[in-house]
Order: sequence, then structure tokens, then C-alpha cells
Amino acid sequence: IEIVNEWAEYENCEKVIFKGAGHCVNMDVPQEFNICLENFLQEISNENYDLPRSGLKAFDKRQLA
Repeated sequence: IEIVNEWAEYENCEKVIFKGAGHCVNMDVPQEFNICLENFLQEISNENYDLPRSGLKAFDKRQLA
């Protein structure tokens, strides 16, 4: 936990620790993860972020067909 605290402070970000979850948080505690993710997405949708576009790939749903 100490290294997580250091990382969060260094990156100036919010950390969330899910009790009972391992490396696959979304599978270990899906309801708690989804609530946290929905809150985060709602928060950033209310902000005006200039997100970097480099390195991001477009996703085409037709690729799954």
C-alpha cells in the first residue's frame, strides 16, 4: 500500500482500493468497480479535458464481426 500511496501522490491522482480484489478488480468485485468507473466517467464528462490523442487507436465495432 505504501508504494501505491507514493505513486498517487507523485501523479496527483485519486486512488481506489477495493477490498477483496486482486489483479482482476473488475472480475473480483464487479459491482464496486462499475460504480467507481461510472463515477469517474461522470466526473470527467463534466470537465473540459484536453486529452492527448497520440498513441490512441480508433475502435471500429465492425472489427468484431
